[in-house]
Amino acid sequence: MLMLWAAAMEKGYTSPLWMTYKQAVELKGQVRKGEKGSLVVYADTFTKTGTDEKGAELETKIPFMKGYTVFNAEQIDGLPGHFYATEVLNNSDIKPLDTVERFFVNTKIPFSMAAAAPFTAPPAISCKCRSCRRFVTPKAITPSLLMRRPTPRAMRAALIAI
Repeated sequence: MLMLWAAAMEKGYTSPLWMTYKQAVELKGQVRKGEKGSLVVYADTFTKTGTDEKGAELETKIPFMKGYTVFNAEQIDGLPGHFYATEVLNNSDIKPLDTVERFFVNTKIPFSMAAAAPFTAPPAISCKCRSCRRFVTPKAITPSLLMRRPTPRAMRAALIAI
């Protein structure tokens, strides 16, 4: 799950829906030419039954991992309509919560609302966040603000200043 979340943020996908090439074809979809998939890993165990050297029944749990390449719905044409976002939010009047905003202002980290997704840009500490227009409530903005990952020292200073 975290791998797909990171891939979606990196590539700017807004859809939370992912599927294999085979699943897309079964839904009458087609992955666009040139699109690159993302790796997901399925981990589980299976139980093998057998007998030991004394003839007693023996169950052994064997762990395994299997990798799959998946594509975001935004990389696939021809899927049924409910796989695509139909409403674009434009909540330009939504503002961050005062205490949260003060906290981040006190970290003294440069901040921009122009990025497609929240991230911290190394090596100089600066932060980018998607536009407030995409959020429904002030509380919805807070997790994206927290994605900025200020240094522990800056966080302590910001908490003291609140």
